[in-house]
Amino acid sequence: GGSERRGAGGCVGKTSHGRGRGGRGGKGIECVGDWVKDLRPDGGPGETWAYSNWGYTLLGAIIGQASGQRYAEFLQRAFFDPLGMRHTFYADQRRVIPERATGYDQRPDGPLNVIEPRGRVLHPNGAAGWLSTVDDLARWNEALNVDRVLSRASIKRMFTPYRRKDGTSTGYAYGWDL
Repeated sequence: GGSERRGAGGCVGKTSHGRGRGGRGGKGIECVGDWVKDLRPDGGPGETWAYSNWGYTLLGAIIGQASGQRYAEFLQRAFFDPLGMRHTFYADQRRVIPERATGYDQRPDGPLNVIEPRGRVLHPNGAAGWLSTVDDLARWNEALNVDRVLSRASIKRMFTPYRRKDGTSTGYAYGWDL
């Protein structure tokens, strides 16, 4: 949304393709919270809608603070490990992920994931940075279908596009572009 276009003060740098890059040593909630607290809304509640990664970045920071764990550790322990998703990880150029569909470069000190160096995946947060395999994504999908992750009511809400006050659909619902 408009707030994403305004930049984030000292919280993030901008990559050459205009996407935010994490900064300030992983102090996500302080950084993003300090940045957004004084922003004027783009419109009143229910009047406008615009996608923004910053909401997901802040959500990841809140989950980390509320759980007392790093965001990645929380998701790994709460979801991925119990679901048997053994090849889903936060981005790390040094980690070899079995059956991952991308290349590795063999370096003298060990293999290195071939990841677009300017991509957000190298700056993991609540909005980006997860790597997985087709098999693990199938496990995730199956868990959603049999109510192991969310209740049926939550899944229905997750896939129902948000509507503005005037009744028009945003075409977007809780992380899904519909």
